[in-house]
Amino acid sequence: MVRRWNMRFIQAIVLCIFMSFSLSISLNMTTYRSQSKEMINPIDGEPSSFSIKPTLGLYENITTNIGDIIVDGNKSYTIVDCEFNQVGNITVKENATLIMHNVKFNQTGPDRVGIMLYDQARLIVKDSTLIISQNFDSNIYVRDESTLNITNSNIINSLFGICIWVEDYNTVHIQNSNMIGGNAGGFQRHCVIMAMNYTVVHVQNTTLDRIAGWNDATIFVQNCTLRESMKIFNYVKVYVSHSTVDYVWASQNCTIYFQHSIVNSSNPLEFAVRVIHQSSIWFKHSSVRGDILAVNNAKVWLINTSVGNVSLSDEAAAFAGWELPLFGEVYVPYTMAPIVESAAIVTTVAVAIIIIFVMVKKFLRRSTGVEVGNQ
Repeated sequence: MVRRWNMRFIQAIVLCIFMSFSLSISLNMTTYRSQSKEMINPIDGEPSSFSIKPTLGLYENITTNIGDIIVDGNKSYTIVDCEFNQVGNITVKENATLIMHNVKFNQTGPDRVGIMLYDQARLIVKDSTLIISQNFDSNIYVRDESTLNITNSNIINSLFGICIWVEDYNTVHIQNSNMIGGNAGGFQRHCVIMAMNYTVVHVQNTTLDRIAGWNDATIFVQNCTLRESMKIFNYVKVYVSHSTVDYVWASQNCTIYFQHSIVNSSNPLEFAVRVIHQSSIWFKHSSVRGDILAVNNAKVWLINTSVGNVSLSDEAAAFAGWELPLFGEVYVPYTMAPIVESAAIVTTVAVAIIIIFVMVKKFLRRSTGVEVGNQ
């Protein structure tokens, strides 16, 4: 009797679990259908917000929304494991969050479309492909203390370029990603990050065309390829490491630090680096495969760095430096660098000869002393 009662009890528990699981699945399906319907026919004045979590395989779920998506008022909008076709603009504002995870996202529209973040909004893109292909440059605006985070993703415009506009105290993190533009009209279109007005931008392990900065922005670039240029103006600071840039321009009290990086200079008729109006640029263990122009109180520092020619005018200055084991970093005016290098070579050779001579002399003395003692 006890065993039979135990078996019935176990069967009842299994039946309850199965009914609960079935009920949860039906609720999820009902919620998904009603929310999808709301997205396809959005009500005017009401922001759309929902989460897609299909039980089918990757991208078997394809969802289409016609009309602008607005996420606001601390709401969260999540798109997961699907292909999502958005016809219209996307606006995230007022401390709201938009998340795309493992998504193929296609954004189109009858007119120019884009993504706008402002008023402390957040956009998080992870393991996804974001396609905004149109006959215009596709823009992502990040404004008013908002945050953009892109990881392991591709941003694509197969026709024109892509621009991420970051202004007014924002933060952007982009890592392990690519920005890919088209070649409409036979011209390669650019993929650009524009940072301005006290924003902070971190770019890591990413390929794009250009980074530009204005007005006290701070930019970190690590293990990146900039197919074109880096241009900064007005009190911007940039930290570059283990990266490749084709062309550099710094003007109006800006500072750039290069470490273990390369400036390629694909155009031999242009300067590879221009430093203007009291700006400073530091190269450490790097290579500038072209010439540098420094104008109007600009400063150039070259520490264990190879460079073509350095042209100075209007009280600009350049310094060459070396890292010495006992003395740390030692600098001299760039024009004196060849003399110092030659003197260092001569001194090193002379010291080596003296050391060898002294050692040989001591060896001979010891050899002679041993022979005399044996006799």
